[in-house]
Amino acid sequence: MIRPLGTLGLVVLVLQGCADFSWPKSPFSATEAAPVPGRKPSEVGSKANDQQEARATTGTEALPPSPAIGELVGLDFAAVRTMLGDPALEEIQPPATVWAYNGRGCVLSVFFYPDVDGGSYRALTYQVKGAEQTEELPQRCFSELLQDGEKTETN
Repeated sequence: MIRPLGTLGLVVLVLQGCADFSWPKSPFSATEAAPVPGRKPSEVGSKANDQQEARATTGTEALPPSPAIGELVGLDFAAVRTMLGDPALEEIQPPATVWAYNGRGCVLSVFFYPDVDGGSYRALTYQVKGAEQTEELPQRCFSELLQDGEKTETN
């Protein structure tokens, strides 16, 4: 009984410390190019130029990079549902709501907590479990879930 109360107390303290916290935004605006290793900012062209360059070197259409899994943090229910679709499992673990998504060999759990003012819920953290726990697993799982969601939308 002490452990759940201690966890709840920790969550409350974290959320109280976030009272003046604004949810993280992407480090790059829609018009700003992300840094490219080995190239100076002045050498980095538009996405179209980068895709043309990739086609020229590989002979195929380059796919845009998937968003980073960390971009889930700060999103509300609607934004996560738009990104990943309906969860395979929704569980209430007061004060959290947990959504689970089944990937190919992995499970992504997104933990939503209410704002300090008791308003809307936002994703505070995520957890990825798989048969092989590697550093790449979280991003790979997230990317596969995004791709699977895109295939479902087009069918």
